[in-house]
Amino acid sequence: MIEFVQRFLAGARRARALILLAGAAIVLFALAYWLLIEPPVSGIARLQRVLPQTRVQAAQLAALLAERKACARARKSRPSVPARPGWRSKNRSPAPD
Repeated sequence: MIEFVQRFLAGARRARALILLAGAAIVLFALAYWLLIEPPVSGIARLQRVLPQTRVQAAQLAALLAERKACARARKSRPSVPARPGWRSKNRSPAPD
């Protein structure tokens, strides 16, 4: 290791510049990969893992929505039942006798 450092310091200016440039290129490539490539790749993998469960949840939600709409239609179509005479409703005063 010491020999490498001595040769590096004693070497020509151009050789040092090339070595530093190669090191900077490696660091720049690693940084670009870490910031620009790795997040989308890991995100795609996570989404592919979660997608089947999300589709099941969407189907369950659609079924619940259809059931709610059917209940609302059934409630609208059934005839209203009049209150028994003499019974008090929540919004009206007592029935006269």
